Amino acid sequence: MSIDSNAKATDTLLETLCNYHSKIDDEETRHMVIAALSKVIEDLEEPFDLLMRLANSANMTPLIKVGYQLGVFKALSNSPTPLTLGQLCEPTKADARLVNRVLRYLSANRFINEVDKGQFSASKMTHCLADARLEGGVNIYYGVIDPMLHELPAFLERRNYQDGVGNPCVFNAAANTDLTFYDWLKTKPEMVQDFQKMLSLQLMAISTSVRAVDWLSVIPFPKAVDPSDGPVFVDVGGNMGDRCLELLGRYPQFKGHVIVQDLEEVVKFAPAMDGAEFQGYDFFTPQPVQGARYYYLRTILHNWDDDRSVEILRNLVPALGPNSQVLIDEMAVPNTKAHIWPSVQDLLMMMTFGARERTLDDWAVLLGRAGLKIVDIKPYAPVMRTSIIFAERS
Repeated sequence: MSIDSNAKATDTLLETLCNYHSKIDDEETRHMVIAALSKVIEDLEEPFDLLMRLANSANMTPLIKVGYQLGVFKALSNSPTPLTLGQLCEPTKADARLVNRVLRYLSANRFINEVDKGQFSASKMTHCLADARLEGGVNIYYGVIDPMLHELPAFLERRNYQDGVGNPCVFNAAANTDLTFYDWLKTKPEMVQDFQKMLSLQLMAISTSVRAVDWLSVIPFPKAVDPSDGPVFVDVGGNMGDRCLELLGRYPQFKGHVIVQDLEEVVKFAPAMDGAEFQGYDFFTPQPVQGARYYYLRTILHNWDDDRSVEILRNLVPALGPNSQVLIDEMAVPNTKAHIWPSVQDLLMMMTFGARERTLDDWAVLLGRAGLKIVDIKPYAPVMRTSIIFAERS
């Protein structure tokens, strides 16, 4: 086949692939297609291609950070027409030769479009990068996660390649601090805002995922509650009660049967919620609420190693009544062939907190140690495998 014929066939294939995405109607299939296309890239690569791809992946976060500092993404996203190099240099008075080099890199990675010499416009990714929530995430990756990744090989070598759980963890070495991540974060007000923005983007991604199931819909709540009945839902470590607010919006009949528990210094700042009681509670102490239908822990245990997680769970067990269940809202990572997202998240938990995202087998062992058994696992985010794990007293 001639070069021209190859080019034409390639163009046809690319056009077909570009049009195919509009026909994908669920999140799981979308990620299967992404994985398949990634494998095609890998099959086409020679060793030097792989090296350059790895080098490029290391460049991305710092260069996107520079793009934010120059105001490139918001400027292009807000402009209905292409902007010149001079227009993009003007706000910061940056050297045009330097900015052009940065823009060349961003364009080569399709973060922006280069429409002509010295003229640039927004791509799909430009509009994404102009979102303040994504900018917050990039700032966290650049300021916190990238330094941990650089520290990781030496940290593991010093520990003779033992599992990186417990403290001090990689974060402590990378940030040169004895503080935990959250205590350290309190000393960085701007980074607190970035962290909150990143979390809001993550929650939005989960809630708007095409095949993500509403977390409330996988829990079999009773249709009615007698006034004499005890609590239906105890949100352990529930912070400001966002989950309970959702619950009461869906099931207003549960008003007066919902409790949000967190540390005293947290709940004293919680806004009043009609139908919910806020209760100061440390989950390393015995659970004071007896016989509730559900004790709910959302993204609590992945912050703690196994021993501390068992301690948290054991404090719940004596409070369980004959119909009580513990609901754990966390990732339940498949034992084999896990998606890259939960795999990355697991390493982030190890580096930042000395903790982990747990596999199905991990959960069974952990709950067994606490005197509990798994009776069901219902995923509601198909890619991240975020699930409600139903557990009862053994």
